[in-house]
Amino acid sequence: MRGLRRDAALLLVLVIVVVGVGWWTSDHDAQVDLSGTRRFSLSSDTRRLIGAVKAPLHVTVFLNTTGEDAADARFLLDRYHELNHHITYQVADPDEDPSLARRFGITDFSTVVLQYRGHRVDAPDAEELDLSTAILELLEGNPPLLCILTGHGEDDVADRSATGFSDVAQLLQDNDYATQMLDLTTGANPTVPTGCAAVLIDGPRDPLLPAEMQALVAYGQAGGRLLVLATPLSNADPNPLLNPWGIHFVGGLVVDPQHSEGADPSNLIVADFPSFSPVDYSINELQFPASGELATTSDALAGLTVEDLAVTSDGSYVAPDPSVDVGYQSGDRTGSVVVAAAADASRVVPGLAPGVPGPSTPAGSHVVRTRVLATGTDIWATNEFLDNLSNRRFLVNGLAWLTQRDDLVVAADRPDPDRPLAFTGAAQERTIEITVVLIPALILGLGSAPALLRRRRRS
Repeated sequence: MRGLRRDAALLLVLVIVVVGVGWWTSDHDAQVDLSGTRRFSLSSDTRRLIGAVKAPLHVTVFLNTTGEDAADARFLLDRYHELNHHITYQVADPDEDPSLARRFGITDFSTVVLQYRGHRVDAPDAEELDLSTAILELLEGNPPLLCILTGHGEDDVADRSATGFSDVAQLLQDNDYATQMLDLTTGANPTVPTGCAAVLIDGPRDPLLPAEMQALVAYGQAGGRLLVLATPLSNADPNPLLNPWGIHFVGGLVVDPQHSEGADPSNLIVADFPSFSPVDYSINELQFPASGELATTSDALAGLTVEDLAVTSDGSYVAPDPSVDVGYQSGDRTGSVVVAAAADASRVVPGLAPGVPGPSTPAGSHVVRTRVLATGTDIWATNEFLDNLSNRRFLVNGLAWLTQRDDLVVAADRPDPDRPLAFTGAAQERTIEITVVLIPALILGLGSAPALLRRRRRS
C-alpha cells in the first residue's frame, strides 16, 4: 500500500511538471538561433536601440514569401518584436499583392520599408545592420553631418586599398551619418560650416595653414566637435587643435614588445581602458599600429574633463626618433603610454543659444559644450585594421559620443567570426607555460599518484 501511494505521488508530480511546461511554452514563443555565425542573435547595441522605440513601428519586407530569404527575415524580425511589441512586421510578395507594392512605390524584391510616427525610411535588406540603421534614422530625424577635412594628404575615404578609408565611409553610411568634404585651404577667412556636427581630421601629412587652424579652433570654441587622428608619420602638428582642450600630442613611436602583434613591436595591442567614457563601451582590445604618445591634463580650462581612453602596458617605451632606431635606448620614456584620449568642456555663456527665437538678453544664458576625441595614430581606422579586434566599435562609439548620439546605440557591423585574435608576446608566453609546463606536470602528477598511494599503503 505504501509503495502504491509513493507511485501515485510520483505520477502526480510528473503530471504537474508536464502540464506546467506545456502551459509555459504555450505562452512563450521561444526560438533558438543555431546559425553558424549566430546571425539572428541580436547584438546588445541593437537591443538597446530597440528599447528606444516608444510608438508603433511597422516593417514591410517585400520578398518572395515562400523563399528562404523570407523565412530568415521573419525569424530575425521576430527577435525585434519579442523585445518590443511596438515593432511589427509583414512579409509581402509584390507580385501577389501589387496594390501594396504600388502604394509604397516598390518595383523590386528585397526592399524593406519602415514606418514610424508618420515618417518612412527604406532599408536595402532585411539584415540586422540595415534594419537597425533605418530604425536609428527614424528615431534621430535628420542625420548628423560629419565634415571631413581635406587638402593635406589625408587618408582618402574613396580609397579601397589597405591604406584607404573606404570602410570608414561605409561605416558612416551604415550608421546614418551624412558626410561632406571640408576644404579650408581657400578663401581669405575660411570657416567651418555651422551644420557640421563634427569635423574629422584623419592623419594629414602636410601642415595646415594658419587660417585653417584658426577656423578649426574657433569652431571648437563655439561648441564644435573634433575627431583628430594624429600620426607621428607626418609633418603636421595637431597640437594647436588639441592643446586648448587639455590634450597634447607628444609624438615619438610607442613600442610595447610583449603586447604587439607579429614581429613589429610598434603594432600595439592595447587592452587597458581606464575611463568610464561611453567611447570605451564594450571595447576589449584595440590594434593601434605606429602610434605616437598623448599627454593629458584637466587643468587647461575651467569646466574641462579629460579622460585617458586607451593606455598601453607598463612594459612600453617611447622611441623619440623612430626614423633612427626603435630599440630601447637609455633615457627613453618608459611605462604605460596614453594613445587615445577624450576632452569634454562645458561653459555657460550669456544670451540665448544660436537658432533660438527671441532676443538675447543678459538674463538669458546657454551652455556651450565642446568635445574632442584624439588618437595617436590614424592607421587603426584604415581598411586593413578597422575590423580588427574592437577598432570598429571604438570608432562607432567615438562618433556617437562626439555627436551626442550615445543615448542611442548606433548599428555596428558584426566582426568576422573567423578573424583570429592577436597572438602577442605575452600570449605566446602564457601558451608555452600551459602547454609545455602545466599540462605535462599535471599528466605526470596524475600518472604517478596511484603508484605513490600503493607505496604509502605498503609502508
